[in-house]
Amino acid sequence: MHEWAVAKAVAATVRRAAKGKVRRVIVSVPLISFLDVDLIKEAYSSTVRGTPLEGSKLEVKVRDVKFKCLSCGLEFSSKDVKDQIEALKEEFGEDYPLHMFPSLAPALLKCPACGSHDLDITGSEIRLEGIELDNGNGVTFVKVKGLMRDSLLK
Repeated sequence: MHEWAVAKAVAATVRRAAKGKVRRVIVSVPLISFLDVDLIKEAYSSTVRGTPLEGSKLEVKVRDVKFKCLSCGLEFSSKDVKDQIEALKEEFGEDYPLHMFPSLAPALLKCPACGSHDLDITGSEIRLEGIELDNGNGVTFVKVKGLMRDSLLK
């Protein structure tokens, strides 16, 4: 399941980035991936058991992606192509391609105004948003720059 891979990548990234006792980890995932947030949290808890991250809580935020049609200039969100997304889910079932690879959306979806597949997508990645640390002198929130792409590919 992709959710387990996400949880393992989050844990690996946080272990490398954190300097102190981790209390909370915040990640955001794209809405079009239809990742199971509860399953990601469960997988994270299981993955960090017996590690320095044990006891840390994972917060998962779901965010919409933004599209821009490079043919007609229309800017839109996944809500504007909901019917196309539902058709893909029906066609592919468990093998819904945007679950694993939300960045494939331009190949599978089209502009609601002109029908072009020439789309630019923003926000299709899984983001590590921040880590809450207890450094012995209180709690510090560290905003993390960058994506988890490297961890997800390993």
